[in-house]
Amino acid sequence: MKHTKQLWFPAIFLLAGILTGCSLFAAGEEAGGDISTSEPAATQVPPTPTPIPPETLIVCLQDEPESLYLYGAASRSADTILQAIYDGPYDLLDYTFEPVLLEAVPGLEAGVQLNTVIVQNGERYLNPETMLPDMLKYGKPYWPAGCSSPLCQQSYSGGEAQMEQVEVHFRMKEGILWSDGEPVTAADSVFSYELDRHPDTPSSKYVVDRTQIYETTGEYELRWVGIPGFIDPDYGSNFWSPLPEHLLGAEDPAALLNSPQTTLQPVGWGPYVIESWQNQQIVLNSNPQYFRAGEGLPAFDRLVFRFLGNDSDSALQQLVTGECDVLDESLIPTSSIENLLDLQEQGALEFSWAAGSVIERLDFNTAPLNASEARFFGETRTRQAVSMCIDREGLVQTVLNGLGAVPDTYLPSGHPLVDQDVSYPEYDPAAAMALLEQAGWLEVEGDEVKGRVAQGVWNVESGTPFSFTLKTVDGDLQRQVAGKLAEDLAVCGIDVQPSYGSSDGLFTSWPDGEVFSRTFSAVVWAWPVFSSPPCEMYESGQIPSDTSRYGINASGFTNSGFDQACGTVQLSLADSSKAVEAAAATEQLLAEEIPGLPLFERPRVAAYATDICGVDVNPSAFSVLWNLEELHRGDDCGQAE
Repeated sequence: MKHTKQLWFPAIFLLAGILTGCSLFAAGEEAGGDISTSEPAATQVPPTPTPIPPETLIVCLQDEPESLYLYGAASRSADTILQAIYDGPYDLLDYTFEPVLLEAVPGLEAGVQLNTVIVQNGERYLNPETMLPDMLKYGKPYWPAGCSSPLCQQSYSGGEAQMEQVEVHFRMKEGILWSDGEPVTAADSVFSYELDRHPDTPSSKYVVDRTQIYETTGEYELRWVGIPGFIDPDYGSNFWSPLPEHLLGAEDPAALLNSPQTTLQPVGWGPYVIESWQNQQIVLNSNPQYFRAGEGLPAFDRLVFRFLGNDSDSALQQLVTGECDVLDESLIPTSSIENLLDLQEQGALEFSWAAGSVIERLDFNTAPLNASEARFFGETRTRQAVSMCIDREGLVQTVLNGLGAVPDTYLPSGHPLVDQDVSYPEYDPAAAMALLEQAGWLEVEGDEVKGRVAQGVWNVESGTPFSFTLKTVDGDLQRQVAGKLAEDLAVCGIDVQPSYGSSDGLFTSWPDGEVFSRTFSAVVWAWPVFSSPPCEMYESGQIPSDTSRYGINASGFTNSGFDQACGTVQLSLADSSKAVEAAAATEQLLAEEIPGLPLFERPRVAAYATDICGVDVNPSAFSVLWNLEELHRGDDCGQAE
């Protein structure tokens, strides 16, 4: 859901009245005389003033969304458009939740309670091994109250089990109105929750399934209680974005999936209201009920979203010619960056960028299941050496024209939990080749073999050439990345053959996809990071198998110390000291063991006309245009403010 702030000036129209006058002058009354009147004065009609045209902002996107319903078909375009209709309920800025619709985001100092509760046989709780909601039964694992590590996990043996349960209290700002003038209340948030949890609503049920209570405790106050054992690190975001119960409450949840009230013209409390949606564009007007209207927001009277398709070159041209004021990141693939930089140099446009939350990563298969795949990466020294052969800074310069960043840990560089004392091995081909020799990868050159072959490498047959297939999806960026990796590794005597496939073919869940079936050697893929560290990517319980069909640890990496630290991260409140310490431990272990190498943070980019002010690209925001209401025109304001 959207997280933003928005601005607007109401349009000023001049109304002129037509003044008419009729003067009677008494000429006097004389005996036998008549009362006479003068000729009426000429009517003065001032010229009708020309109305001030509405100030309009044109935002161009790639694809037209199927729906604008919060629980409908998700899309990048819909995320951006919803910035204009809803403001908040919170923004995710710099990986931290910021309140918009709420008075404050709850934290350990206020709004959050960690209670000890009794759970008995057959009652719902979170199973710490599967990390799924479960029914407590004899022999099932659980974390007793006070436990924050797999080391103190217990098996249920009957009777009463004491567990911890999170309770969060939210308070909404008062005086915020729906665009039809009705107040936005806590009941609207509970109504949204009920729609989300309804079986006919095709939404993710992750938080719903882990919620025991979500209820109002006042007109603008709510209480969320998780199931026992679910210590959600992101508890502060467990507030359901309100939907107007007074308009939708009588509708069947299934019908709302196709209702014009939700899909075409949803009513919100944000800076703009939809006027029309036709001919591949959506037109919106400023919302006079917007709670920030007193600040003069939004600055534009009208907002138009246009959908241009996949032609990024045409999109840049339309920005230069004034047919678009702003290009969303969906219209700026990495292949357009060089052209974008040239146009900025010419003064034709401006752009803002930030190293984003999506990390391009090289993962090694440490334990392949396919017998025909050599276990190239089962030994730590080999993974370390390969990492030292890769020039990640050079990769950013070559592939991204210098935009983007090289992370020091598996978290993005701007994440608040980044451990400043952790880093992956530096680029050093000479040291890498020495380490390869130590690991048993000897360099040979002959008529039949040239490169490195195994001589005493752990779990690899002697004489096996160090030659592997690197899998990735077929795209311009991925082809450039794979090509550059192959060049870097060739310097170290390692032969790499890039292989390109479809997302479906590569990433279908166990046992069908090439990656999650663990029948690959190495893969380049992109993973997002939000507020919580996604350490489960390398957790042993997430290794895909018949018992973990949707496991995401395709590398097969197993480390008990990492599992312990990751478990603490997942089952601790995010702002607690033990969560911070555990996150640092996961970073340290991954940088040492290297089951995967974070290559770079993909840049987030917005391009815009030179007179557009206020663009503020944030690494973790749901849209680069998260603050649409604050965009305005001005002189010499091309740079983000």
